Amino acid sequence: MTNQVASGHHVLEKVTEKSGASQTWNSSFQNQVLRLVDKVEAAPLEAKRRRKGKEPLEEDTLSSENFPPLGPPPGKVAGPNLCLPQANSPTPQWRQLFQQDRRMDERLSFHEPKVENGVCVVEPPDEVFELGVKKWSNALVGYFVGKRIPFKAVKEHLEKKWKKWGGVSVITGDNGIFLFKFDNSAARDLVLSNGPWEVWGASLALRQWEEGMSLSKDSFSSIPVWVKLYNIPAELWTKPGLSYVASALGVPLCMDAATTTGNRLSFARVCIEMKASSCFPTSYKVRRRNGTLIDMMVQYSWKPLACSICRVFDHYSKQ
Repeated sequence: MTNQVASGHHVLEKVTEKSGASQTWNSSFQNQVLRLVDKVEAAPLEAKRRRKGKEPLEEDTLSSENFPPLGPPPGKVAGPNLCLPQANSPTPQWRQLFQQDRRMDERLSFHEPKVENGVCVVEPPDEVFELGVKKWSNALVGYFVGKRIPFKAVKEHLEKKWKKWGGVSVITGDNGIFLFKFDNSAARDLVLSNGPWEVWGASLALRQWEEGMSLSKDSFSSIPVWVKLYNIPAELWTKPGLSYVASALGVPLCMDAATTTGNRLSFARVCIEMKASSCFPTSYKVRRRNGTLIDMMVQYSWKPLACSICRVFDHYSKQ
Protein backbone atom coordinates (compact mmCIF):
# COMPACT_ATOMS: atom_id res chain seq x y z
CA MET A 1 0.00 0.00 0.00
CA THR A 2 2.88 2.30 0.77
CA ASN A 3 4.27 1.97 -2.75
CA GLN A 4 0.90 2.72 -4.26
CA VAL A 5 0.40 5.94 -2.34
CA ALA A 6 4.04 6.96 -2.07
CA SER A 7 3.71 9.16 -5.16
CA GLY A 8 0.43 10.70 -4.01
CA HIS A 9 1.54 14.22 -4.74
CA HIS A 10 2.49 13.25 -8.30
CA VAL A 11 -0.91 11.63 -8.91
CA LEU A 12 -2.64 14.71 -7.58
CA GLU A 13 -0.74 16.87 -10.05
CA LYS A 14 -1.69 14.59 -12.97
CA VAL A 15 -5.34 14.72 -12.06
CA THR A 16 -5.19 18.50 -11.95
CA GLU A 17 -3.62 18.65 -15.42
CA LYS A 18 -6.26 16.36 -16.96
CA SER A 19 -9.03 18.43 -15.41
CA GLY A 20 -7.87 21.51 -17.31
CA ALA A 21 -6.05 24.60 -16.29
CA SER A 22 -9.27 26.52 -15.71
CA GLN A 23 -10.72 23.86 -13.42
CA THR A 24 -9.48 24.17 -9.87
CA TRP A 25 -9.74 21.87 -6.90
CA ASN A 26 -11.76 22.80 -3.89
CA SER A 27 -9.08 24.02 -1.46
CA SER A 28 -10.58 22.23 1.55
CA PHE A 29 -10.82 18.88 -0.28
CA GLN A 30 -7.31 19.30 -1.71
CA ASN A 31 -5.85 19.90 1.75
CA GLN A 32 -7.55 16.77 3.08
CA VAL A 33 -6.08 14.68 0.26
CA LEU A 34 -2.61 16.08 0.84
CA ARG A 35 -2.78 15.40 4.59
CA LEU A 36 -3.86 11.82 3.89
CA VAL A 37 -0.97 11.35 1.47
CA ASP A 38 1.54 12.77 3.98
CA LYS A 39 0.19 10.51 6.72
CA VAL A 40 0.52 7.38 4.59
CA GLU A 41 4.02 8.33 3.46
CA ALA A 42 5.12 8.90 7.07
CA ALA A 43 3.70 5.59 8.34
CA PRO A 44 6.77 3.45 7.51
CA LEU A 45 9.07 5.91 9.29
CA GLU A 46 6.83 5.97 12.36
CA ALA A 47 6.70 2.16 12.48
CA LYS A 48 10.47 1.97 12.20
CA ARG A 49 10.84 4.49 15.02
CA ARG A 50 8.57 2.43 17.29
CA ARG A 51 10.40 -0.80 16.48
CA LYS A 52 13.71 0.82 17.26
CA GLY A 53 12.90 1.02 20.96
CA LYS A 54 12.26 -2.73 21.05
CA GLU A 55 15.44 -3.71 19.28
CA PRO A 56 18.38 -4.92 21.41
CA LEU A 57 20.80 -2.22 22.44
CA GLU A 58 23.87 -1.85 20.33
CA GLU A 59 26.75 -2.84 22.63
CA ASP A 60 29.46 -1.35 20.45
CA THR A 61 28.64 2.35 20.12
CA LEU A 62 31.91 2.84 18.22
CA SER A 63 30.86 0.56 15.38
CA SER A 64 31.72 1.38 11.79
CA GLU A 65 28.03 2.07 11.17
CA ASN A 66 27.98 4.90 13.71
CA PHE A 67 31.50 6.13 12.91
CA PRO A 68 32.62 5.61 9.30
CA PRO A 69 36.36 5.19 8.55
CA LEU A 70 38.40 8.33 8.90
CA GLY A 71 39.69 9.82 5.70
CA PRO A 72 42.68 12.08 5.04
CA PRO A 73 42.37 15.83 5.59
CA PRO A 74 41.19 17.89 2.63
CA GLY A 75 43.89 18.35 0.03
CA LYS A 76 45.99 15.51 1.41
CA VAL A 77 46.60 12.06 0.06
CA ALA A 78 46.19 9.16 2.45
CA GLY A 79 49.49 7.67 3.49
CA PRO A 80 50.78 5.17 6.03
CA ASN A 81 51.91 7.86 8.48
CA LEU A 82 49.24 10.49 7.89
CA CYS A 83 46.60 9.53 10.46
CA LEU A 84 47.43 7.97 13.82
CA PRO A 85 46.79 5.56 15.43
CA GLN A 86 46.75 3.01 12.61
CA ALA A 87 44.88 -0.29 12.41
CA ASN A 88 45.84 -3.27 10.31
CA SER A 89 44.28 -1.47 7.37
CA PRO A 90 45.83 1.79 6.14
CA THR A 91 42.62 3.66 7.08
CA PRO A 92 42.48 4.54 10.80
CA GLN A 93 39.28 3.82 12.74
CA TRP A 94 37.32 5.94 15.21
CA ARG A 95 37.54 3.16 17.81
CA GLN A 96 41.31 3.62 18.03
CA LEU A 97 41.04 7.32 18.80
CA PHE A 98 38.78 6.62 21.81
CA GLN A 99 40.61 3.56 23.10
CA GLN A 100 44.23 4.62 22.80
CA ASP A 101 44.59 5.92 26.39
CA ARG A 102 42.95 2.83 27.86
CA ARG A 103 45.20 0.53 25.90
CA MET A 104 48.26 2.16 27.46
CA ASP A 105 47.10 0.86 30.89
CA GLU A 106 46.45 -2.62 29.51
CA ARG A 107 49.96 -3.20 28.18
CA LEU A 108 51.98 -5.99 29.77
CA SER A 109 55.66 -6.81 29.64
CA PHE A 110 57.32 -10.06 28.61
CA HIS A 111 59.46 -12.06 31.04
CA GLU A 112 61.27 -15.15 29.86
CA PRO A 113 60.00 -18.26 31.71
CA LYS A 114 62.20 -21.12 32.84
CA VAL A 115 62.17 -24.71 31.60
CA GLU A 116 62.84 -27.36 34.23
CA ASN A 117 62.85 -31.01 33.17
CA GLY A 118 60.90 -30.09 30.07
CA VAL A 119 58.22 -28.19 32.04
CA CYS A 120 57.65 -24.47 31.70
CA VAL A 121 57.99 -22.79 35.11
CA VAL A 122 57.14 -19.16 35.86
CA GLU A 123 59.04 -17.78 38.85
CA PRO A 124 58.25 -14.12 39.60
CA PRO A 125 60.67 -12.30 41.92
CA ASP A 126 59.79 -11.37 45.49
CA GLU A 127 59.01 -7.75 44.64
CA VAL A 128 56.20 -8.87 42.32
CA PHE A 129 54.63 -10.92 45.10
CA GLU A 130 55.06 -8.07 47.58
CA LEU A 131 53.21 -5.75 45.21
CA GLY A 132 50.25 -8.12 45.13
CA VAL A 133 50.29 -8.70 48.89
CA LYS A 134 50.22 -4.94 49.46
CA LYS A 135 47.27 -4.58 47.09
CA TRP A 136 45.11 -7.11 48.98
CA SER A 137 46.42 -6.60 52.51
CA ASN A 138 43.25 -4.76 53.58
CA ALA A 139 40.86 -7.25 52.02
CA LEU A 140 38.43 -9.75 53.51
CA VAL A 141 37.22 -12.91 51.80
CA GLY A 142 33.77 -14.27 52.48
CA TYR A 143 30.71 -16.11 51.28
CA PHE A 144 27.14 -16.63 52.44
CA VAL A 145 26.60 -19.96 54.13
CA GLY A 146 23.90 -22.11 52.55
CA LYS A 147 22.46 -19.39 50.31
CA ARG A 148 23.26 -17.56 47.09
CA ILE A 149 22.91 -13.78 47.35
CA PRO A 150 23.01 -11.63 44.18
CA PHE A 151 26.01 -9.38 43.79
CA LYS A 152 23.88 -6.21 43.60
CA ALA A 153 22.18 -6.98 46.93
CA VAL A 154 25.51 -7.74 48.62
CA LYS A 155 27.06 -4.53 47.33
CA GLU A 156 24.13 -2.30 48.31
CA HIS A 157 23.56 -3.79 51.77
CA LEU A 158 27.17 -4.05 52.95
CA GLU A 159 28.42 -0.77 51.51
CA LYS A 160 25.58 0.95 53.35
CA LYS A 161 26.46 -0.76 56.65
CA TRP A 162 30.23 -0.36 56.39
CA LYS A 163 30.61 3.10 54.86
CA LYS A 164 30.77 4.70 58.34
CA TRP A 165 34.21 3.11 58.78
CA GLY A 166 35.61 3.89 55.34
CA GLY A 167 35.40 3.04 51.69
CA VAL A 168 35.06 -0.56 50.52
CA SER A 169 35.01 -2.18 47.10
CA VAL A 170 32.88 -5.31 46.70
CA ILE A 171 34.37 -7.76 44.19
CA THR A 172 32.72 -10.96 43.07
CA GLY A 173 34.74 -14.15 42.73
CA ASP A 174 33.99 -17.67 41.61
CA ASN A 175 31.21 -19.86 43.01
CA GLY A 176 29.71 -17.35 45.45
CA ILE A 177 32.99 -15.99 46.85
CA PHE A 178 33.23 -12.25 47.53
CA LEU A 179 36.25 -10.05 48.20
CA PHE A 180 35.84 -6.87 50.22
CA LYS A 181 38.71 -4.48 49.65
CA PHE A 182 38.92 -1.68 52.23
CA ASP A 183 40.70 1.65 52.06
CA ASN A 184 42.60 0.94 55.27
CA SER A 185 43.29 -1.78 57.81
CA ALA A 186 41.25 -0.03 60.53
CA ALA A 187 38.04 -0.34 58.52
CA ARG A 188 38.83 -3.98 57.78
CA ASP A 189 39.36 -4.78 61.46
CA LEU A 190 36.19 -2.93 62.52
CA VAL A 191 34.12 -5.00 60.10
CA LEU A 192 35.64 -8.20 61.47
CA SER A 193 35.17 -7.23 65.11
CA ASN A 194 31.58 -6.05 64.71
CA GLY A 195 30.23 -9.14 62.98
CA PRO A 196 28.52 -11.36 62.27
CA TRP A 197 26.89 -9.83 59.20
CA GLU A 198 23.78 -10.89 57.33
CA VAL A 199 22.17 -10.12 53.99
CA TRP A 200 18.64 -11.37 53.31
CA GLY A 201 18.86 -13.58 56.39
CA ALA A 202 22.01 -15.37 55.21
CA SER A 203 25.10 -15.25 57.44
CA LEU A 204 28.34 -14.01 55.91
CA ALA A 205 31.42 -16.07 56.71
CA LEU A 206 34.41 -13.71 56.71
CA ARG A 207 38.12 -14.14 57.09
CA GLN A 208 41.09 -11.93 56.40
CA TRP A 209 42.83 -12.42 53.09
CA GLU A 210 46.31 -13.86 53.36
CA GLU A 211 48.97 -14.79 50.85
CA GLY A 212 48.47 -18.23 49.33
CA MET A 213 44.80 -18.32 50.25
CA SER A 214 42.60 -20.17 47.77
CA LEU A 215 39.61 -18.11 46.64
CA SER A 216 37.15 -21.00 46.80
CA LYS A 217 34.75 -22.41 49.33
CA ASP A 218 37.05 -25.37 49.80
CA SER A 219 39.34 -23.01 51.68
CA PHE A 220 36.56 -22.50 54.22
CA SER A 221 36.95 -25.81 56.00
CA SER A 222 37.21 -23.48 58.99
CA ILE A 223 35.47 -20.13 59.42
CA PRO A 224 35.49 -17.36 62.05
CA VAL A 225 32.59 -17.59 64.50
CA TRP A 226 31.75 -15.09 67.23
CA VAL A 227 31.04 -16.71 70.60
CA LYS A 228 30.25 -15.54 74.12
CA LEU A 229 32.14 -17.27 76.93
CA TYR A 230 30.51 -17.19 80.37
CA ASN A 231 31.82 -17.90 83.88
CA ILE A 232 35.44 -16.96 83.17
CA PRO A 233 37.52 -16.66 86.36
CA ALA A 234 38.74 -13.13 87.03
CA GLU A 235 42.35 -14.29 87.14
CA LEU A 236 42.02 -15.49 83.53
CA TRP A 237 40.55 -12.23 82.28
CA THR A 238 43.76 -11.31 80.50
CA LYS A 239 44.86 -11.64 76.91
CA PRO A 240 46.89 -14.84 77.58
CA GLY A 241 44.18 -16.20 79.89
CA LEU A 242 41.37 -15.66 77.37
CA SER A 243 43.53 -17.18 74.65
CA TYR A 244 43.82 -20.40 76.68
CA VAL A 245 40.09 -20.45 77.48
CA ALA A 246 38.99 -19.82 73.87
CA SER A 247 41.44 -22.37 72.43
CA ALA A 248 39.11 -25.16 73.53
CA LEU A 249 36.85 -24.24 70.61
CA GLY A 250 39.39 -23.45 67.91
CA VAL A 251 41.96 -20.83 67.02
CA PRO A 252 41.25 -17.52 68.81
CA LEU A 253 41.46 -14.56 66.46
CA CYS A 254 40.37 -11.42 68.28
CA MET A 255 38.13 -9.90 70.97
CA ASP A 256 35.55 -7.15 70.77
CA ALA A 257 36.27 -3.73 72.28
CA ALA A 258 34.41 -4.32 75.56
CA THR A 259 36.29 -7.56 76.19
CA THR A 260 39.63 -5.96 75.38
CA THR A 261 39.14 -3.08 77.83
CA GLY A 262 37.62 -5.33 80.51
CA ASN A 263 34.63 -3.03 81.04
CA ARG A 264 32.24 -5.98 80.90
CA LEU A 265 33.04 -9.10 82.93
CA SER A 266 29.71 -10.93 82.56
CA PHE A 267 31.00 -12.64 79.41
CA ALA A 268 33.85 -12.44 76.93
CA ARG A 269 33.03 -12.04 73.27
CA VAL A 270 35.69 -13.70 71.15
CA CYS A 271 36.04 -14.47 67.45
CA ILE A 272 37.30 -18.03 67.00
CA GLU A 273 38.23 -19.85 63.81
CA MET A 274 36.33 -23.13 64.10
CA LYS A 275 36.60 -26.18 61.88
CA ALA A 276 33.70 -27.75 60.02
CA SER A 277 34.44 -30.97 61.88
CA SER A 278 33.76 -29.25 65.21
CA CYS A 279 30.80 -30.40 67.30
CA PHE A 280 30.28 -26.80 68.49
CA PRO A 281 30.09 -27.60 72.20
CA THR A 282 27.95 -25.48 74.49
CA SER A 283 30.11 -26.14 77.58
CA TYR A 284 33.51 -27.44 78.67
CA LYS A 285 35.77 -27.48 81.73
CA VAL A 286 38.57 -25.16 82.86
CA ARG A 287 40.97 -26.27 85.61
CA ARG A 288 42.13 -23.71 88.16
CA ARG A 289 45.52 -23.69 89.85
CA ASN A 290 44.11 -25.38 92.94
CA GLY A 291 42.89 -28.26 90.79
CA THR A 292 39.16 -27.49 90.86
CA LEU A 293 37.18 -27.65 87.62
CA ILE A 294 34.71 -24.98 86.63
CA ASP A 295 32.11 -25.08 83.87
CA MET A 296 32.65 -22.75 80.94
CA MET A 297 29.41 -21.93 79.09
CA VAL A 298 29.39 -21.08 75.36
CA GLN A 299 26.82 -19.15 73.36
CA TYR A 300 27.14 -18.84 69.57
CA SER A 301 25.96 -15.77 67.69
CA TRP A 302 25.18 -18.20 64.87
CA LYS A 303 26.03 -21.84 64.49
CA PRO A 304 26.79 -22.75 60.86
CA LEU A 305 25.74 -26.20 59.74
CA ALA A 306 28.54 -28.11 58.07
CA CYS A 307 28.78 -31.21 55.88
CA SER A 308 30.17 -34.07 57.96
CA ILE A 309 31.36 -35.80 54.77
CA CYS A 310 33.03 -32.96 52.85
CA ARG A 311 34.06 -31.07 56.00
CA VAL A 312 33.03 -27.71 54.58
CA PHE A 313 30.36 -25.18 55.56
CA ASP A 314 28.75 -24.64 52.18
CA HIS A 315 26.15 -27.43 52.37
CA TYR A 316 24.67 -30.02 54.69
CA SER A 317 25.32 -33.74 54.81
CA LYS A 318 21.80 -34.49 53.52
CA GLN A 319 22.50 -32.52 50.37
